[in-house]
Amino acid sequence: MSWLVERLLRESRPVDTVLAELEQAAAVLPPGADGLLLVPYWNGVMNPYCDDDATGVVIGWHGGHGPAHLYRAIIEGIALEQRLHCRGVEQAVGRIDELVVMGGGSKSELWCQILADTLERRLVRSATAEVTALGAAMLAAVGAGAFPDAEAASEKMSGTAESFEPGQGRTFYRRLFEQAYAPLYPALRTVMGTLTEIRAASWGIAPARRDL
Repeated sequence: MSWLVERLLRESRPVDTVLAELEQAAAVLPPGADGLLLVPYWNGVMNPYCDDDATGVVIGWHGGHGPAHLYRAIIEGIALEQRLHCRGVEQAVGRIDELVVMGGGSKSELWCQILADTLERRLVRSATAEVTALGAAMLAAVGAGAFPDAEAASEKMSGTAESFEPGQGRTFYRRLFEQAYAPLYPALRTVMGTLTEIRAASWGIAPARRDL
């Protein structure tokens, strides 16, 4: 999101201000951002592909698209990627019925609902968005003797807030995932690797050996 605001839109206003405007505009757009689909591999990808050559993809552009469409496509792309990961986890450990959402994106009502619709699972918002800092505070509390162990600190210092149930968009996002998102990266993987080699050559850098 910072990339969108600062590098693409070249906004000098605070990032949160611009994102609030984009969210308001994106909330009234149809699911699928009017045909714009994004794969969020801005810095390669780890699971399930483990490919340093993977790059971001935005497909489906037409002349009616604007910043709000790209904003919504980013949210949907991250949600679709999360569905890909959840599918792999469920294949290993069984069905997941509920997920807890945290971090900056959890503050967005639109993002939470899109996640619930895309994952087709109940989503619960963490009472504290910045849980990494909270986890450090829990360990510090244990170290200071306020709690006997991390489990006791967690019970007292953590919690959940609002929940989001899958809505009418679930059928749409299921089709978008199965028929468009899931096949997209595998179809482009070889091309991405070639682009990495061409990019390296443009900078005069010898490409690393790749075994696809």
